[in-house]
Amino acid sequence: YFEHIRPTFQRRDKGFFAGAKPLEKAADDALASLAKSGNADFLVASRQLEDAVAQTIALSVFYEIDELVKARDRDTAFCDIKQVEAAYYYRILEPRIAKRSPRSNDTILAMLNGSYGAMDVQELEKCLNTGLSMRIR
Repeated sequence: YFEHIRPTFQRRDKGFFAGAKPLEKAADDALASLAKSGNADFLVASRQLEDAVAQTIALSVFYEIDELVKARDRDTAFCDIKQVEAAYYYRILEPRIAKRSPRSNDTILAMLNGSYGAMDVQELEKCLNTGLSMRIR
């Protein structure tokens, strides 16, 4: 299944980490650990993979909203697409963020369901960091 989302990892590595590939490497390392792990190491390796996927999906939410903010005054059709794409990515993260930080979840949902003027990339990043208990970039 991972191979289907590998291109997303590659795009986020390229866009946020100048091609250094920390996201893809973290996922590949976790997959390698899963493949050779015994019962004791399986949980650790699966959490590493889950965290790599969550970080990549969070960066995808951030990317879509950042693109929307840049275009919100000139291309509403483009922004409509970006808002839907961000919401699509966020649905994957929502249960995890809602559990860890209900306030962050509420703030993100208000942005995703609000007007383009409600989009704030700094606040979004802060909420994603808090809700995932990690720095996304």
